[in-house]
Amino acid sequence: MEKEPVQQIDSKAYRKVVLLVTGQVGCATVLIIVLALVLGLFLDRTLNTKPLLTLVTMLVSIPVSIGSTLWILRSVLSRYQVRKSQGETGEETKFEKEEVGIGRDYEA
Repeated sequence: MEKEPVQQIDSKAYRKVVLLVTGQVGCATVLIIVLALVLGLFLDRTLNTKPLLTLVTMLVSIPVSIGSTLWILRSVLSRYQVRKSQGETGEETKFEKEEVGIGRDYEA
């Protein structure tokens, strides 16, 4: 399996990518929680174990949601590298370089 090439984008486009990723993470989290709730209620009704399985599925949804968040962040942000725009200060550039490393394996 080949890695996708890293795309270079400027800082404004990078901020848009971060906003889109945030939306994806939010939707995935809500979907996981709703599915856990529906599954728990269904199992409780079927097996007559009123609140137990709903609570278990909701608790299991927490690490699943965190894992999906990390997976989405790594997969999307690893494709992009911020290009230095003219007129940026040294602090902004340093911060953006730190953000780029979020989705990659690198040594600090």
